[in-house]
Amino acid sequence: KYDNISGVYHSLNWLTAEQLVRYHRTCLIHRLCVSGTPETLAAEIGEPADHQHDTRTAHERRLPSIRTESGRRRLTYSGVQDYNVLDDFASRRDYRAGLHSWLMMSDLQKNN
Repeated sequence: KYDNISGVYHSLNWLTAEQLVRYHRTCLIHRLCVSGTPETLAAEIGEPADHQHDTRTAHERRLPSIRTESGRRRLTYSGVQDYNVLDDFASRRDYRAGLHSWLMMSDLQKNN
Protein backbone atom coordinates (compact mmCIF):
# COMPACT_ATOMS: atom_id res chain seq x y z
CA LYS A 1 0.00 0.00 0.00
CA TYR A 2 2.80 2.46 0.83
CA ASP A 3 5.60 1.18 -1.38
CA ASN A 4 8.39 3.50 -2.49
CA ILE A 5 8.16 3.63 -6.27
CA SER A 6 10.74 6.31 -7.06
CA GLY A 7 13.09 3.61 -8.36
CA VAL A 8 10.40 2.48 -10.79
CA TYR A 9 9.99 6.05 -12.05
CA HIS A 10 13.72 6.27 -12.76
CA SER A 11 13.90 2.87 -14.43
CA LEU A 12 11.00 3.82 -16.72
CA ASN A 13 12.51 7.27 -17.33
CA TRP A 14 9.32 8.96 -16.08
CA LEU A 15 9.06 12.36 -14.44
CA THR A 16 7.27 12.90 -11.15
CA ALA A 17 4.13 15.05 -11.04
CA GLU A 18 6.10 18.07 -9.82
CA GLN A 19 8.67 17.60 -12.59
CA LEU A 20 5.91 17.22 -15.19
CA VAL A 21 4.40 20.55 -14.16
CA ARG A 22 7.80 22.21 -14.39
CA TYR A 23 8.49 20.51 -17.73
CA HIS A 24 5.26 21.64 -19.38
CA ARG A 25 5.46 25.14 -17.90
CA THR A 26 9.02 25.60 -19.16
CA CYS A 27 8.18 24.20 -22.62
CA LEU A 28 5.30 26.66 -22.90
CA ILE A 29 7.53 29.60 -21.96
CA HIS A 30 10.14 28.39 -24.48
CA ARG A 31 7.49 28.24 -27.21
CA LEU A 32 6.31 31.73 -26.29
CA CYS A 33 9.87 33.07 -26.47
CA VAL A 34 10.63 31.40 -29.79
CA SER A 35 7.38 31.83 -31.71
CA GLY A 36 5.58 34.62 -29.89
CA THR A 37 2.24 32.83 -30.07
CA PRO A 38 -0.27 33.10 -28.51
CA GLU A 39 0.27 36.85 -28.52
CA THR A 40 -1.70 37.49 -25.33
CA LEU A 41 0.68 35.36 -23.25
CA ALA A 42 3.80 36.35 -25.17
CA ALA A 43 3.11 40.00 -24.37
CA GLU A 44 3.26 39.22 -20.64
CA ILE A 45 6.62 37.44 -20.85
CA GLY A 46 9.47 39.82 -20.11
CA GLU A 47 12.13 40.59 -22.68
CA PRO A 48 15.74 39.58 -22.05
CA ALA A 49 17.59 42.04 -19.85
CA ASP A 50 19.23 44.85 -21.82
CA HIS A 51 22.88 44.99 -20.76
CA GLN A 52 25.59 47.14 -22.24
CA HIS A 53 28.12 44.45 -21.40
CA ASP A 54 28.18 40.67 -21.43
CA THR A 55 27.18 39.21 -18.06
CA ARG A 56 26.13 35.79 -16.82
CA THR A 57 22.51 36.93 -16.64
CA ALA A 58 22.39 38.78 -19.97
CA HIS A 59 20.28 36.03 -21.58
CA GLU A 60 17.72 35.84 -18.75
CA ARG A 61 14.23 37.20 -19.11
CA ARG A 62 13.01 39.89 -16.74
CA LEU A 63 10.67 38.71 -14.03
CA PRO A 64 7.49 40.77 -13.65
CA SER A 65 7.15 42.63 -10.39
CA ILE A 66 4.86 40.91 -7.91
CA ARG A 67 3.30 41.93 -4.63
CA THR A 68 1.55 38.77 -3.45
CA GLU A 69 2.18 35.05 -3.17
CA SER A 70 -0.48 34.38 -5.80
CA GLY A 71 1.55 36.54 -8.20
CA ARG A 72 4.54 34.31 -7.56
CA ARG A 73 2.50 31.27 -8.66
CA ARG A 74 1.38 32.83 -11.95
CA LEU A 75 2.70 31.35 -15.17
CA THR A 76 4.27 34.63 -16.20
CA TYR A 77 6.41 34.64 -13.04
CA SER A 78 7.06 30.99 -12.13
CA GLY A 79 7.42 29.90 -15.76
CA VAL A 80 9.93 32.65 -16.56
CA GLN A 81 11.81 31.87 -13.35
CA ASP A 82 12.13 28.19 -14.36
CA TYR A 83 13.02 29.17 -17.91
CA ASN A 84 15.84 31.39 -16.68
CA VAL A 85 17.27 28.50 -14.65
CA LEU A 86 16.91 25.98 -17.47
CA ASP A 87 17.74 28.31 -20.37
CA ASP A 88 20.94 26.40 -21.20
CA PHE A 89 18.80 24.16 -23.42
CA ALA A 90 17.46 27.07 -25.51
CA SER A 91 20.25 26.66 -28.03
CA ARG A 92 19.73 22.90 -28.36
CA ARG A 93 17.88 21.57 -31.35
CA ASP A 94 15.65 19.30 -29.27
CA TYR A 95 14.73 21.47 -26.29
CA ARG A 96 12.22 19.03 -24.81
CA ALA A 97 14.58 16.06 -24.75
CA GLY A 98 17.33 18.13 -23.15
CA LEU A 99 14.93 19.51 -20.58
CA HIS A 100 13.63 16.03 -19.75
CA SER A 101 17.14 14.66 -19.23
CA TRP A 102 18.12 17.68 -17.11
CA LEU A 103 15.09 17.21 -14.85
CA MET A 104 15.86 13.50 -14.48
CA MET A 105 19.51 14.19 -13.61
CA SER A 106 18.65 16.98 -11.17
CA ASP A 107 16.23 14.65 -9.38
CA LEU A 108 18.90 11.95 -9.12
CA GLN A 109 21.37 14.46 -7.67
CA LYS A 110 18.78 15.72 -5.22
CA ASN A 111 18.04 12.19 -3.96
CA ASN A 112 21.73 11.22 -3.54
